[in-house]
Amino acid sequence: MLWLELLLIASWVVMLAWYPCCEASATTSCPQCSGTTPATISLTISGSANANCTNCAAMWDGTHVLTEGIVQCQWGKSDDGSTATSCTDPDFSFLVAASSDVWGSNNHGWTLTFTETAIVSSLGRWTVTKYEWDSGGDAAFDCTVTRSLSYDSQADVGGTGLACDLSGCTMSINPNG
Repeated sequence: MLWLELLLIASWVVMLAWYPCCEASATTSCPQCSGTTPATISLTISGSANANCTNCAAMWDGTHVLTEGIVQCQWGKSDDGSTATSCTDPDFSFLVAASSDVWGSNNHGWTLTFTETAIVSSLGRWTVTKYEWDSGGDAAFDCTVTRSLSYDSQADVGGTGLACDLSGCTMSINPNG
């Protein structure tokens, strides 16, 4: 199942980088949202911990602006697509979705998938971290309210160790960003 999710994320990142019309308008409608659907979302992260990389807080802590892509109800940000060379130049993608099925429930809410790839000590470090916010119900939710996300999971996909440990982070989504 994880490989399918990673394939979908990779496809989305490639399409976002290639497709020329990826700037969304504030009038785009998302059926998971009960009102206005934002064109951008600010993702705020704090508490990134070092693992095999030693500069994780400097790379990830702070605010990242995600734009709505060509897939309805999804916002993302990724690097320029260059090959990851080190901890100072990792490949990465943030994908936030307004979802009708938050992982492990039938409730609506936000899901965040963060993928990071870095080369450390000649080994590729491929980490996938997931966070979520569960609305508690199976109905559209207000997508304009800031939400704090809860940790879901973190995977060392390549089996070579994490690049950065984001399992203990504080993450929030501000759809008015």
